[in-house]
Amino acid sequence: MLPRRLPIKYHILGHFAVAVAVVLILSGVVIHLFVAGKVRQNMVEKLAISNTSVKDAVEHGAAVALRTHLESIAKVHVDLLQGLENQVRSGLLPRTVAIERGREMLRQHKVGAQGGILALSSRGLVQAHADPVLIGMDLSDQWIVDRQISLKQGYLEGDWSNPGEEEIRPRALFMLTFEPWDWIVSVSCERREMSYLANDLRLGLQSHRFGQTGYAFIVATNGDIILHPWMRGTIATTDATARQIFDRLIEKKKGHFSYDWPGAASGENRRKMVFFDTIDSLGWIVASTADEEELFAPLTALGWIICLIVVATLILIVSLSLYLGSMITNPLSRLTEQMRLATEGRVTVCAEEDAPGEIGLVGRHVNGYLAWLRQSNQRILAEMDERLQTEHQLSLYRKAVEHAREGIMITDPDATILTVNRAFSEITGYAPEEAIGRNCRLLQSGRHDQTFYGKLWQTLLATGRWSGEIWNQRKNGEMYPQILNIGAIYDQDAGLSHFVAVFH
Repeated sequence: MLPRRLPIKYHILGHFAVAVAVVLILSGVVIHLFVAGKVRQNMVEKLAISNTSVKDAVEHGAAVALRTHLESIAKVHVDLLQGLENQVRSGLLPRTVAIERGREMLRQHKVGAQGGILALSSRGLVQAHADPVLIGMDLSDQWIVDRQISLKQGYLEGDWSNPGEEEIRPRALFMLTFEPWDWIVSVSCERREMSYLANDLRLGLQSHRFGQTGYAFIVATNGDIILHPWMRGTIATTDATARQIFDRLIEKKKGHFSYDWPGAASGENRRKMVFFDTIDSLGWIVASTADEEELFAPLTALGWIICLIVVATLILIVSLSLYLGSMITNPLSRLTEQMRLATEGRVTVCAEEDAPGEIGLVGRHVNGYLAWLRQSNQRILAEMDERLQTEHQLSLYRKAVEHAREGIMITDPDATILTVNRAFSEITGYAPEEAIGRNCRLLQSGRHDQTFYGKLWQTLLATGRWSGEIWNQRKNGEMYPQILNIGAIYDQDAGLSHFVAVFH
């Protein structure tokens, strides 16, 4: 407490400055904690999405590399079989000898540790296999063989067991038909045996960077290090720190966590964060890691900015308090001096006419002003409450649209896509950034003629809505039927502003 005999302006300065300082500091702490939490959450979500994109890129690259690898093996061996057939047609080899050589050639070729080449007839009889005992065996009752007989060429993925084996594993095969001998040549391997294709993925993975310190890597659930900037071999050959991190990745399979990593130059531990996900079909864990100091550098900058704002505001408040205190106390000081003179018996002294009136007028104006402020505040609070309710309702609408199981698309009157929800991307295969800004014709399957679309638009423009079944096409080219409802939205001037399409 300040001495009561100090001038009022110092009382104002002391109490006001302390109160404002406490409010500012508490507000700064609360704001920093709130904003820091939101920023950290957003950073974690963005990095998790980034790692998911890396995982998807790796999974897609692995699938393409595997298909290309199997296809090249199949083409080479079909060409070799064609060479044997050419020798038969030239009279250089009997057909039986050529077929036996072809079987031996296919039998000797291994694809990975568990893969190989199988030749089937169009009836499902084994023509060539690594195990000669299986030659002539009828496998047409197996679903994978039935698919090969039906397709005769192309790429297949699924879970099946090879002839002569009982264990069902994730596998892939590429098949080509050699018509002169009625052979379906199928090159297959386990999808988990992709380590030998790691170099094909390395360059693509190196392009995924997370700032200056971040990088991506891949480890297998069996302990092999598939891709890493500097580690090779298996988890067992790494140091204790790396083994603990890798073991934790394999145990959790998906998610994120923080860990301490020794620095290469300083030797001090650096706090890092890793995001990871599992490609079950390959048995790979794709992970992305980066220093937390770099990831959350904006939070540190935010803390300094808030501190600077608090200090600057305190300096401004102290100066303003002195100035305002002087403005208030100077007229009161003159009035006090006049009253002192009156108490000394100087009855001829009278107070300044305008001084008391001014003080009273100020009081009356302040009271009127405060009353006006209260009314204004009530109106503002009412408007804010109404706006918050409106924003909350809009937020609920946005969440409902985003989490709806039906695909939702909003376009302008020219059918240009303005926004889509998550179900739209899941159904069509188009990410929001791939669809927004493009005409909705990108979904057309080609199965409807222009007359169909003309009637659709005629009904929509005449009645404001259209419902029915329509065939559309996903991003990958697959056509699918959907139940579609389209509604027109008009603005306050009764002009057409948007179309809303809901489908499943």
